[in-house]
Amino acid sequence: MYCDTGGGFKSPSVAVKKELEDCGWDVTLLDFAKDLNSSFVDKTIKNGWVLWLKYPWFFDSFLSFMADKAVVTRLLMNFTTKIKFKLMRLIKEEKYGMILSTHFATTQLIGNIKKKHGLKTPVFAYDADVLVGHRYWVNNGIDRYFLPSRKAYDEMLERGMKKEKLFLVDFPLD
Repeated sequence: MYCDTGGGFKSPSVAVKKELEDCGWDVTLLDFAKDLNSSFVDKTIKNGWVLWLKYPWFFDSFLSFMADKAVVTRLLMNFTTKIKFKLMRLIKEEKYGMILSTHFATTQLIGNIKKKHGLKTPVFAYDADVLVGHRYWVNNGIDRYFLPSRKAYDEMLERGMKKEKLFLVDFPLD
């Protein structure tokens, strides 16, 4: 499960999918906003990244504003409420063997579903932000995190994630 904002979050999903299929797994990729028919969320996320790339100072200001984890959680949950129920229905229908998230918004969403609704499916997150383990990735509903840099690993530890949930790995490329 990823959120395609220009390829950065999708590319590790595609690489992992290819490796798992080579091992005989049946893998479904899900662009969570687009594939769950939420054009508003999909366009907002994609246009947000375009804006942030064009005006880096805006991104810095946004991150400063979002420094409070409670604010981030409320915002993401309000932003993704409609998608949450569609995703819960899809998980129930498809009976996935595992879920891997490569975007912080999908990680928050699926982690909260797991905690609040008793989802038994193992949920893993791969931090596709590469160099950082920012607070938006942190969710105790996630079973394991795969982190592509020592900095991201250390930041996740500093944010209270248990060491046994964290694995330092390479960035998967197709």
